[in-house]
Amino acid sequence: MNRFGRYLVIPTARYSLLGSKLAVGRINHFQSRALIQRHFHNSRISLVSEEKIIEDSNDGENNDVENTGVILKEKKETILYFDHLMPLSKGKYDYRATILGYIYDFTPKGLTNLVLDLCKPPKRETEDDTLPLQITKFTPIRRDGGAFVRFRVPEETDIAEFNSKIIARVNGKKKTGIFSLLFDPRCYVVKGTPWIEDLRRYPSPNIKILFEGPDLTQENLYTLFRRYGTIADIIPVKPDSKDSPKTATVRFRTTRAGVSARHCVTGLKVGNTVVHIQYEPILKDNIITGFIKDHSRIAIPLIIALLATVAVLIFDPIRSFFMEEKITQKFAFQKNVYVKQFLDYFASTRLKMQRLLTSDDEKADPTFSNPHVGWTERRDLIKNVKLWLEENVNTFIIVSGPRGSERRRHFYLRLLMRLDTTLYLHG
Repeated sequence: MNRFGRYLVIPTARYSLLGSKLAVGRINHFQSRALIQRHFHNSRISLVSEEKIIEDSNDGENNDVENTGVILKEKKETILYFDHLMPLSKGKYDYRATILGYIYDFTPKGLTNLVLDLCKPPKRETEDDTLPLQITKFTPIRRDGGAFVRFRVPEETDIAEFNSKIIARVNGKKKTGIFSLLFDPRCYVVKGTPWIEDLRRYPSPNIKILFEGPDLTQENLYTLFRRYGTIADIIPVKPDSKDSPKTATVRFRTTRAGVSARHCVTGLKVGNTVVHIQYEPILKDNIITGFIKDHSRIAIPLIIALLATVAVLIFDPIRSFFMEEKITQKFAFQKNVYVKQFLDYFASTRLKMQRLLTSDDEKADPTFSNPHVGWTERRDLIKNVKLWLEENVNTFIIVSGPRGSERRRHFYLRLLMRLDTTLYLHG
């Protein structure tokens, strides 16, 4: 810091890229001191790779991919990603892979044999037969429907040449027809450091790109991701964004392309920028909920009317059924054949028990022995029924009484037979 001058010249964030861009501003002593401290603090930030973390934290533990989420490779090894080996999972309740697993062999051994068959040369080619295929690590990703395969490259073969031959063989065996919708694997070179996680982040055609370093332009992103599938849109970093780290979004037309791009490019260092990729969840707008939120004055009465209509449609047939059952007693428990036989079998025992439990005072009561007692009350009830029948013809009357009260005989002889039109259903 120049303590004698009133101007301060510092390199901007893009100075390391352009090499000549400087920022000149007029600031006071305290502002310049804070700005310089912040600048030198940011200049000391270094990128920490997954390999460095595993190397520094290795205390004799197993550093396999199942424990670290990172696939390490040696100097003469290459990692390829094979997609569409099995159906990918788009949600928690997507059981396509489980169901098809009863038909196809999705075990690690079965998928390894499938990859070896894809990497074999066609019969018409003979010069590639000398290329040995040695798989040192096979890591299936069941959620994403693919697998990472680590090959050992022969000493006399260049890694780029080895990758080119494998990709050409796999693409040359492209399937056609309806079975290509289920399984049509493709092969890509893993350029970055694959991060194999078991988080609940399901595949999506939209990927979110985090920049650890200077931002990449839309042209850079298109060049980097176009090989994995058709790109529908690219949303670059907002110029006025204050988020850290800054992010951009690439939207593919298919989920398959987003999965391949995510696995092959994440962890890649482009210039001074390290690219980290995550799936971006698909947010679907619901038309019904949106209408309810935006037009609550109209939606609430409509909801009440719909609920009332549904209640009528559901409960009106139930009410009619129980009314019909009350009259016809079609499903009455007492009219069941087996129940009748059971009750008749114990009828004599029931009568004997009633006689034993009946006291002498009840037997001496005239109403107990005289069946015609109480006819006055019955006659009044018959008059009321006549009045009800004359008032409204769109109703029905249920006459109930204890067993043995002769309600059917009284009403049939003294009331119904005197009417002009009578339909008597004998149940």
